[in-house]
Amino acid sequence: MVIFPMYAWDHIQTHRNHLQHVSWISSSGVLQLFSGLGLIGSGIVLLLYGSNKLMLSTEVHFILTFVLTGSLIAHFLIKK
Repeated sequence: MVIFPMYAWDHIQTHRNHLQHVSWISSSGVLQLFSGLGLIGSGIVLLLYGSNKLMLSTEVHFILTFVLTGSLIAHFLIKK
């Protein structure tokens, strides 16, 4: 999961000229970046404190996993 935000940032830098206009494909890419960063943040919290004590962080991590998966699928299915 750590690779997705780095890949998304590199992808943004590479295709910067296509991102001047807001589109569904750019929105799904931005969603990938932020959900990946959220997964890293919540994963670090879960690693440090454990999932038994912090139910909110566990639920956020669980939901962001599906958000990232959905945005990846959408990114490949949206016509460019």
